[in-house]
Formats: sequence, C-alpha cells, structure tokens
Amino acid sequence: MRLVRGDYGKLLGSDAATLRFRKRALGGRRVTLVTLHHSLYYAPRSAWPGLFRRIYQHLLATRPGPGPTATIHAVLMSPRSDDRASTSWLYESFAGRYFGVVNDQDLRAFAGELRRDPTFADAQVEVRSTVVDFFVDDFALFMAVVWMILLYPNVHRYGPEQRIEITEYVYRELWSRGRPLVQRQDHLIVYRGGKRSRAKAHA
Repeated sequence: MRLVRGDYGKLLGSDAATLRFRKRALGGRRVTLVTLHHSLYYAPRSAWPGLFRRIYQHLLATRPGPGPTATIHAVLMSPRSDDRASTSWLYESFAGRYFGVVNDQDLRAFAGELRRDPTFADAQVEVRSTVVDFFVDDFALFMAVVWMILLYPNVHRYGPEQRIEITEYVYRELWSRGRPLVQRQDHLIVYRGGKRSRAKAHA
C-alpha cells in the first residue's frame, strides 16, 4: 500500500487519463473500493457523471458470477435542511444570501441520474442518510468548524459585518445554549454487479 498524491479531477478527467492512472499508479490492477468522502465538494456537479462512469468502467474490479464485485462510496452534506442548527441551513442562509450561491451537490438526486444511465445498468445504487453533531466548550474551536462549512468549496470573502452577523448568530442560537452543530449526511453507494430484482430493491 502506498500514497498517491494528485488532483483526482485531472488524474481521472478523461478515459485516457483514467486508464493511464490505473496503469501507472495501480500497476494495472482494478480496485474493490473507491471512497469519495466529502471530496466531491471540489468537483463541479457537471463533472460527476463522467467521473463516476470512468471509475465504474475503468477502476472497479470485475469478475463473473453473482453478487457485487466492487463499490463506490460517496458522502456529502445534504444540500438543504429546515433545521436552523444544521450546516445545510447555515450555508444556504449565509453563503446563499451573501454570495448568491446555490448548493447543487445533491447525492440523492444524482443517484436517480445514475439509475437512468445505461453505464450503470448492472449496478445496485443506494442512498442512505446519517446525522452527526458537533459541540465543544471552546467557542473559537466551535466557530472554526462553522467557518470550514461556510467557506467551501471556494473561499468566500465575508466582510466584517457579515462575519459579525454569523458569529453572533452561532453564539446566540447554538453555542451559548449548548446546542450542537448538526450535519445531515447523504451516502451514495454504487455496487458494481449484483443488481437486485425490482421486488427486492423496493422491499
């Protein structure tokens, strides 16, 4: 096992690049697991279909017989939430209001797109959600996590008044009340092969 450093957007940016990556970095071998844990923040939504097709076709292991042979597992923050203590609500409310950004990085919607893509005709595509929360007695550390969320994927330049408004909101509504910061996370799991029957898939 060894670490391969690089920009996955470039290393897997085309069929030729992906095949070259498999040959040079993986010794020509295919893999049984590709994890995209919060890294898709740094890939435009429009790049996702091609990225997943290339991983599925060129990197995931294959073998004859029943059952899945390999998996892609991606995790991202849910794009929307009504929970005012959630990272999704904070991003939509502040980054959205100040900079007009709309979070289109929706794994649930993307799962539906994959199910309609002929490339994944034999795939088993699932979506699950989990909720995590964060609280710490140090307000500076608490705010550091909030800023980590509000700055992605490119560093938004909040002005002094905007920074004050956000900090006061977090202090007043969350930290001073001992309320944790909440994040709902969507998990997209794509199994290569072993597609279940329609009856089982909807059981």
